[in-house]
Amino acid sequence: MQPIKYPELESSSGPIAHDLTRPVPEPPKKLSQKSSLSLSSSKSNSDREFLPTLEQPKYHLITTEDFNDLVRDLNLSKNKAELLGSRLKPWNLFDDVIIMDQRTRHETFLTFFTKEDGLCFCNDIKGMFEEFGIP
Repeated sequence: MQPIKYPELESSSGPIAHDLTRPVPEPPKKLSQKSSLSLSSSKSNSDREFLPTLEQPKYHLITTEDFNDLVRDLNLSKNKAELLGSRLKPWNLFDDVIIMDQRTRHETFLTFFTKEDGLCFCNDIKGMFEEFGIP
């Protein structure tokens, strides 16, 4: 076996073998009072920041209202909302959500709007606000 040849560089030095003038260091048999205090204080600080819980995580199933809010927030079309719902359904993320409701989601507010000559406008603002639950 050939010995390892280390490069001669100013920024580093090769390994130095232990001998009688350079013995192998031994770990301390007991930590000093000062070092044990610093370890315990740093440990207690981190313990306060992280406290593991023993209870199981609670999962939130998506309700119809949650799904409708998500579709609205993402500005999804009816087709894309149905696609999203059909992709999420096999993962059992829904709590009694009917995906086909997306096809008729506009019907709730249809009576509050009128379309004439290519212009769409709200014809019953008070009724629409009451439907939202706003007095």
